[in-house]
Amino acid sequence: NGKSSGDGRSMYRSAIILGIIGVQEPHSLSRSIKKHVAESLVALLLDGKRNIFRLSAVELIGRGYLIWLPFIHGASIFKLLYSWLIQLYGGDEQFYQTTLKAILYILTANESSAASQSTNLNDSLSTLSITGTTVSSISKRSSSSLLFAQSSPFLTWLTDLMASLNGAREVSLIERKCSLDLIRNLLDFKPVIFQGSEGLLVEIVMKLTTGGSNTTENTGNNSIFQEIESHFGVISVHQPSNRIAVCLAENNNSIAVFDLKTTNRISLLQG
Repeated sequence: NGKSSGDGRSMYRSAIILGIIGVQEPHSLSRSIKKHVAESLVALLLDGKRNIFRLSAVELIGRGYLIWLPFIHGASIFKLLYSWLIQLYGGDEQFYQTTLKAILYILTANESSAASQSTNLNDSLSTLSITGTTVSSISKRSSSSLLFAQSSPFLTWLTDLMASLNGAREVSLIERKCSLDLIRNLLDFKPVIFQGSEGLLVEIVMKLTTGGSNTTENTGNNSIFQEIESHFGVISVHQPSNRIAVCLAENNNSIAVFDLKTTNRISLLQG
């Protein structure tokens, strides 16, 4: 809009300061100010420059996800951050860790209160470019945003990841490692989120780690299963036969036995 770079930086600072206030004292900002702040934070996300303003915007969108959700398209923002996480893996550690924390906050957010606020939706973006692919209908007019607001972003991510691992699309080695890193952090950050989805979690971890041949990688994979066992007590690994038994709470507490090498289900024990 013809603004100087100095004016732009001032507006960025204002958006970040108001974003901090919104996260710490959400009731102190009016709905219209929250809308403007949310749109400004999203604009900073889409700014191609990897600077302190963009880094702050990533953190604030994660920490204040439920506050900004009525004014942004949560599903598309999550997809953007997730794609960044994969691109940043093994690269810019500061941006990687900040993006990882933002995703942890989004995935563990309780959206029950946000769903009731989704009747008055506002437009924030028309398109979003993710790794060269344009994602259309990011606008809040989209009915899918209503569905997203009323469902768990965690379950959406988990089921989408499972579908991808089952052949819906190709999952790169980097994405596999990045997704395992995210699961490990979720287990540390808020393990209760996996309750009721333990069987799905174990299957995903198996499929993510299939093909790991070196000792270090296999040791890391075993540590994830040990952590799942310590949190939920629903699995048992038998190293000599390379098999794992998993209690499926979602399937009447039946027990599935899997081959860890092939990830194939060998048997299902009921009764």
